[in-house]
Amino acid sequence: MKKFVLMVLILLIVPFTAEAAERTEMEKYAEETAEQYGLSSSLVEAVIFTESSWREKADNGICKGLMQIQPATGKWIAEELGIKDLNLFNYKHNIQIGCWYLNYLRDYWYNKGYTDEDTLYLMLVSYNRGPGGCAKWMKNNNLYSNCYANKVLQEKYKIDMEESV
Repeated sequence: MKKFVLMVLILLIVPFTAEAAERTEMEKYAEETAEQYGLSSSLVEAVIFTESSWREKADNGICKGLMQIQPATGKWIAEELGIKDLNLFNYKHNIQIGCWYLNYLRDYWYNKGYTDEDTLYLMLVSYNRGPGGCAKWMKNNNLYSNCYANKVLQEKYKIDMEESV
């Protein structure tokens, strides 16, 4: 009986240990890639959590992977980055493309003369809707009332608080 209980415990624990190790690897890569693009690692982690809850194989029928990249956007950015054999379910491809895109969106809005705070919201709304969708949304809404941007920023705040403890 003791051997059986031990075997069951091992079978239950090993997958969680492997999952935790993989998540740690993905988090480390996200942190390094965020730094490469001058992004807050907690912001990138918050986008990943909001988009996929850290599920590498997340697929909503259109968007794929950790950062929920649309295939057309992924293809465009992969060409910009020189990524061959793009696989949006590969966490390294997905995080690199997502970080590049966040950086692109930040520069896009910042170069239009917006403040840093406005640019952060515009970047997040655009990540969710695209720059054109963001501009349309802005015509009838207050920038700071966007549910997606607020959800990401709430998660970022939680991550920042956890890291400061």
